[in-house]
Amino acid sequence: METKDRLASVLIVEDEPIVRLALSDYLQENHFKVFEARSTREAMDILESPERKVDLVFVDIQLPGVINGLGLATWVKGKKPGIAVVLTSGYADKAKSAHDLFEGAPFVEKPYDMAKVVTTFRETLATTH
Repeated sequence: METKDRLASVLIVEDEPIVRLALSDYLQENHFKVFEARSTREAMDILESPERKVDLVFVDIQLPGVINGLGLATWVKGKKPGIAVVLTSGYADKAKSAHDLFEGAPFVEKPYDMAKVVTTFRETLATTH
């Protein structure tokens, strides 16, 4: 997947290392540039970095810390409106909250169907870039 002569870049925000690493490997195999963050604070630092161009943030709603995944998604929409957001959770009730807050924002339920994740990212990027 390319965006303006470069690979599309995804920031995975996930506190579970095995989940994050497996997803990162799969996305790289499918021609995405991948950044990883364990927390919303780390994600914000990456997004604020002028050296890193992020096209899409894939964020787990249920993250520990002062700001959870929905808080990060809200921050991205307000501070970085050109960046797409796809939400995820293993909790079905979180999907409704995410949909209500982000009016149809893409949502991928855990456990992942990796091919569906890639398809969702490509469709989302096609409509935002």
